[in-house]
Amino acid sequence: MRPRRLLLLNHEFPPVGGGGGQASLHLARELAAQGHEVTVVTGRCGSQPWREQAEGFTIRRLPVLRRRLDRSHPLEMLTFAWSGRLLAPQIIREFQPEAVVAFFALPAGLLARHLRRRYGLPFLLSLRGGDVPGFFPEAYGRLHRLAAPLLRRVGGEASCLVANSPGLSQLAAAFWREKISFIPNGVDPRAFFPGPPRPDAPPLKVVTAGRLTPQKGVDRLLEALAQLPPRDRAASLLTVIGDGPHRGRLAEQARHLGVADRVQFTGWLSREEVRSRFQGSHLFALLSRAEGMSNALLEAMACGLPVIATPAFGSTELVKPEHNGFLVPLEDSRAVAGHWHQLLQSPELLAALGQNSLNLVREFTWQKVGTAYGALLNGMLS
Repeated sequence: MRPRRLLLLNHEFPPVGGGGGQASLHLARELAAQGHEVTVVTGRCGSQPWREQAEGFTIRRLPVLRRRLDRSHPLEMLTFAWSGRLLAPQIIREFQPEAVVAFFALPAGLLARHLRRRYGLPFLLSLRGGDVPGFFPEAYGRLHRLAAPLLRRVGGEASCLVANSPGLSQLAAAFWREKISFIPNGVDPRAFFPGPPRPDAPPLKVVTAGRLTPQKGVDRLLEALAQLPPRDRAASLLTVIGDGPHRGRLAEQARHLGVADRVQFTGWLSREEVRSRFQGSHLFALLSRAEGMSNALLEAMACGLPVIATPAFGSTELVKPEHNGFLVPLEDSRAVAGHWHQLLQSPELLAALGQNSLNLVREFTWQKVGTAYGALLNGMLS
């Protein structure tokens, strides 16, 4: 594929946002490494610069109504699409893109649809989970019902749709009735890798990471800790990395269950701090009720951690039962406690599962992700 001028849209971009922002950062980096000229258009939060050069690509930030780094309200997100429409003539005139990559059907997909209609630019739509009707209906059901007609039009006008797990791809295909390509997330082995050998002696250090909402299932992880026999509980420590609207509720739950002294809530950490926490832990747990494909899970595996996870989208591709961890039924904290107890009794099994995680995750690199997106874009523009 000859070098192209590509516009990458995402309403959030590191250090703003979560996994979708991280994925767009790595894709921008990899597409630039392939020789493409890449401009990222995102929202501005706080005192961030309006324009910035970063690792071979340009970042351009739009004025939006966003108050928090970690999350935004749907109405705040829509200001990204409106701001993009207003500034589109200037962006198109200055950069003259040949194609658009939009992360999330709303709001970036909405802006990409406008650019297609107004300027004839084809766009690739990268679906991440919450933008697909049917994904975690307990949290997104009402929003999906309201936005369904608009979502259908945005996806229907995309030249290519991509999902980051086979399960999400099937869910999206059922809504849009189109073929949805599957490209997984990746991990950067230069940023996440095993640390020094961990001591086998207690405590067993368990870690989880993510935005603290009901979707992530941290409440079930606290229940599992409380269900351990007293001796096991005293030999365990749980670290919860992240923040969100349910942090206070989860801290209160830990106190109510009598495990507050065995749990640490760290808040948001830098990527270097996250890596350090992963390297100093023995086990990663992800009891999500819904996922696209978890970046945190990939990063923990790259640090050599075995995994206890629910069979959410993406996790079933990464966690092979009794090979690098265990898959437990949704909401089944007793099953989690059972595997937790099993691993406390067997440091040898813990080490073997962790080594298998490291071997499995080597197939998931951002370089491969960038190559796959480049191939789709090549086909789209041919």
